[in-house]
Amino acid sequence: MEGFAAGNVATPIFIEKREPAVVLRARRSWSGPFEPVYVKVLPVNGRCIEAVCAWLAREIGLPAPEPLLLTMPANKMPRGSEWPFGTQSRQVCFATRAIPGALALRRVASDQVGGMLDRWPHLAAAAAFDSLIANDDRTEGNILLDPARALWLIDHARSLGGGGERLFSTDVTPTAPTYFLSRIAGYAVPERVRLRTALIAVCTKLCAAVPRIPYDTLLVPENIAMQIEDFLVRRAHVLQAMVLQAIGVPDLYSEGNHPESLQ
Repeated sequence: MEGFAAGNVATPIFIEKREPAVVLRARRSWSGPFEPVYVKVLPVNGRCIEAVCAWLAREIGLPAPEPLLLTMPANKMPRGSEWPFGTQSRQVCFATRAIPGALALRRVASDQVGGMLDRWPHLAAAAAFDSLIANDDRTEGNILLDPARALWLIDHARSLGGGGERLFSTDVTPTAPTYFLSRIAGYAVPERVRLRTALIAVCTKLCAAVPRIPYDTLLVPENIAMQIEDFLVRRAHVLQAMVLQAIGVPDLYSEGNHPESLQ
């Protein structure tokens, strides 16, 4: 997978302000039929973070809605919503194809959520992914449940130290486990040991994917691409040890013995 499909934003409707983004429900206008999409109107750094995170998620097989890079005209911005691009008449925005009938996991009865996550086949992959991108904003509000009971991951603009203010964290290691790692850390020891192999495998896949991110085709400006690459490479070097330490099953490889893809 390289770049994302393109098109134009048509008939946008304001949904909510989800810092640092304005989220719109819209249609994608292109050579094919109109299709429903969700558009995130973000500053350029936020759009780049969303694009890179979406590419990584789909590259390792995580369920994330199909990403798009759509051109948004300033005059299509719904009334009362701020256009963050000054005098520019149009700008590329990050978008995803809508998943029919999906709702946020927070709208599901709380006594059902735990079981869904525990049975989810992508739990280990999602835990390692969120750790790589330093996503401390994962909640049941940005995990979707579709009518087939499948889970989907959305909203990564606050990853990589984003948060709408600074582009990247100054500290490459987190101060606390991420949402999925915290759940795994609460499992009994035998279950954590069982998941160790899956976590190591996905850490290896993520480390192999980092050097292959197609910044050009994701429309990431060179100065931002350099910062993202530096952050992710440094983070990938400690990913496996960081993940296993967080779940209480420490890594066994010695300092400097990192996945071959990063050497």
